[in-house]
Amino acid sequence: MTTIATPPAAALDAVLDRVRAGKALTPAEADLLSAGITGLRRTAGGLQRRSQQQAARIAELESLLHDRIADAIRAATCPGECDNERTCRWARFQPTVWGQDGRVIEVEISGPIDRIATIIAGALARLADARPAA
Repeated sequence: MTTIATPPAAALDAVLDRVRAGKALTPAEADLLSAGITGLRRTAGGLQRRSQQQAARIAELESLLHDRIADAIRAATCPGECDNERTCRWARFQPTVWGQDGRVIEVEISGPIDRIATIIAGALARLADARPAA
């Protein structure tokens, strides 16, 4: 495969000036213009790929964060420490779950605000600790 270097902007500007003036391009100028277009396409393709990779990484982190927070809330809601259901109802957060078509749409938990904030902060801290170095 032949690698084509992207020509300098000044050279491409000169070719564009000739085209705008209605002058015919020499074969060398046509090759220069072609190389410039190829370079732009490669640059645009690379930028698009990087953008898609970053978007995928962000979605992955958002999903991981969501899962960690959900796990932390689930663990705080019922870690299995209660002796019986009555004790559980009085000692633990009681979630209310709304669903539609088999999917959870919204979950609400009641309990002390400080405890809920601690659960979420702990999930965020664990996520930050588990995140690989960039």
